[in-house]
Amino acid sequence: MSDSRSAIMWGIVALAPALFVLVLAAIFNDLTDSILVVVAIGFGISAVFFYRARVLDQEAVMRDRSSIVRKRGHSSSRDPHR
Repeated sequence: MSDSRSAIMWGIVALAPALFVLVLAAIFNDLTDSILVVVAIGFGISAVFFYRARVLDQEAVMRDRSSIVRKRGHSSSRDPHR
């Protein structure tokens, strides 16, 4: 779980400067192609981190579910009434 939180934090760190540059460019009415490329790169990097956080979270859920199923499987096999 901490790995997915770390990836989310890195996604926010990558997203913040891109948003800052976009807002400043909009305020000063200077949306040139180079600024849009820099903002697109920032959005792309943050999207990769957010996607990685989602994948890590799904993997953690699957590991937790499989450990719960294994625990249930062992406890039911030891039940003398079955």
